[in-house]
Amino acid sequence: MGQENATDPIVNSHLAAIYCRVSSERQEKEGTIQSQLSELERIAAENGDIVVGRYLDDGYSGELLERPALDKLRNDAGKKLFDKVYILSPDRLARKHHYGAIILEDLARNGVKVIFSNRPVGESVEDRLLFNIQSVFADYEKAKILDRLRRGKIFKMKQGNVLGNVPPYGYKYVKAENSRRAWYEVNEGEAEVVRFIFSCYTSGECSGIGGLKRELYRRNIKNRHGSNRWSQSMVARILSNETYTGTTHWGKYRSVENGAARGYRRLKNTARVRRSREEWLPIKVPPMIDDTTFSAAKAKRASNKCLSCSTVRHNYLLKGLMRCQECGSLMYSKSCHGTSYYVCGKKRNSFPDDAPCGNTRHFRGEPLDEAIWTEFRRIILSPDVLLDRVRHRALDGAGEKQAVKIQMSALNTKILGLQEKRRKLIDAYTNDIIPMGELRNRIDELENEIKVLRSEQNVLSDQQASEPANDIPDEEKLAAFTAQVKQVIDGDDFQMKQRLARHFLNSITLSDQEATVSATLPRTLSCVPMSTASSQLGQGYTGYAF
Repeated sequence: MGQENATDPIVNSHLAAIYCRVSSERQEKEGTIQSQLSELERIAAENGDIVVGRYLDDGYSGELLERPALDKLRNDAGKKLFDKVYILSPDRLARKHHYGAIILEDLARNGVKVIFSNRPVGESVEDRLLFNIQSVFADYEKAKILDRLRRGKIFKMKQGNVLGNVPPYGYKYVKAENSRRAWYEVNEGEAEVVRFIFSCYTSGECSGIGGLKRELYRRNIKNRHGSNRWSQSMVARILSNETYTGTTHWGKYRSVENGAARGYRRLKNTARVRRSREEWLPIKVPPMIDDTTFSAAKAKRASNKCLSCSTVRHNYLLKGLMRCQECGSLMYSKSCHGTSYYVCGKKRNSFPDDAPCGNTRHFRGEPLDEAIWTEFRRIILSPDVLLDRVRHRALDGAGEKQAVKIQMSALNTKILGLQEKRRKLIDAYTNDIIPMGELRNRIDELENEIKVLRSEQNVLSDQQASEPANDIPDEEKLAAFTAQVKQVIDGDDFQMKQRLARHFLNSITLSDQEATVSATLPRTLSCVPMSTASSQLGQGYTGYAF
């Protein structure tokens, strides 16, 4: 009877567990973890072991020690539920050498033997050395894979390829085919919506992103999901996306570990930090709007943000206009023992890399507001000063129009040159110098370049058409204008004074010695806010610089 027990396979078998891991969602969807599971179940069966637990980490990086299935495996090992663990290879256990050593030590302390598909981990010095070498090579292999991926993407980008098949609203993604590069092509239906959004926002038809969202709903304009209910984030992403000016960028952000994250994560680096602009890789795409329109939208968003009254405790006349000369940051208002002060907003550390500003001075608010308001009043109520500035700006506008004509001529010359190249390629094919396949690929590349240049021409043409005529008022108009402004300046309506100041003043830069004021006159004096009902209050515009 004792002899039968010695040879009985049930008596000699061990209780075993299986651990499998794949690191990406693509591997998870392709079911590669099932191939690991099948292989390890086969090995356990050959060894006569009974599998009592299967621990699967689908889509979790080996650079993380905290994984749900791995934690359960270690907890169950402490409960003595099994005495063997089957794993495909050391890199499935961990991609970091020291993580692998921690896990093995924990399992060994609970009397669990780890068996990799190629060989078990023994207790000898040689066995430990071999495992350490395999773990180090797994870590090295991971680094090499990431480096090859990074360099491969950079190479593709420098060839003009657009990576990523989810384009911004207004474009459609054209996949790479044969030797033709991947491309963003304009979706004309969505492009009209993009142009409307920028036009409506910068012209002052809508007071902000919320108003623009409601206008899109009122006009029954559909988003990419087929709904006329636009979220504020959708509209904000369009207004802040530089791609619409004809250049998209790759590599804006780098991944970093999020120390504040709680719970299980599939990847180690789940937070992003913006790289400096010099590190971005630019890629040319067909433009939809001109740089001037995008800059106006950007300036208006910044202005709306800093001038928002939603969280104001104390109201200041020049709120949102003060900037620190030392670092250029917006200065915020604070009250201390009943006295108001302007303080640099960057006097403390900013996440993630910014150092605090060295300007720690507090500028008293009331005397500063009074001095700037007095000088502003003197200039805005002086017809001679206003007329001189308007005439000076009119001369500058003529020079800008001439510059646009020169750009249009240069683009036309480039298009003619590309058309001549296309004709020569056709001649080369006709004379059997190049094959049909090469002709098609090179013609496609030329057509894409011509399409980009024509889009740039259209943007410049729209800019010329939308450029307002220089309205140089006579002395009578200026006198009427100053009389209206005087009523607001000398009135008791604080909110109206604040809005009038914001309409003319762009920024006020403070230093220890002086305050430098940057101001703008509107192109048509009739758009200046004279009542709280005006739709132009606090809006950005193009105008005459003081």
